Amino acid sequence: MDLIHVEGGEDGGARILAFRPSSDAALCVLLSFERRGERWYCDFYEASGTAKVRKTLCYGSSDKVVSLAVRGGAFMKHNNRSRLYKGIQSGHGNIRLNLTSDQYKMLIAA
Repeated sequence: MDLIHVEGGEDGGARILAFRPSSDAALCVLLSFERRGERWYCDFYEASGTAKVRKTLCYGSSDKVVSLAVRGGAFMKHNNRSRLYKGIQSGHGNIRLNLTSDQYKMLIAA
């Protein structure tokens, strides 16, 4: 969408404003995590949850999974925090991240 229709133009009618998405617009990515033994395996998928956007990352502690979620903007809502911690307790789960375009580029390039 390149234009936004808004009420309240100078003549009392509607007017149209240009809409330029910010380069920091959020891109939704699904973080899926699972504990196998002492390691945590993290996969990243498109928002639909079907296509992987990068190879699996492996970490030695659940703190790294929490750190990924925090940096990915998942902690903005209480229910996301609860979902993340329940997933960690059960050993597997997923959570949606809201990455900036720069974060997304770094994720797929790593």
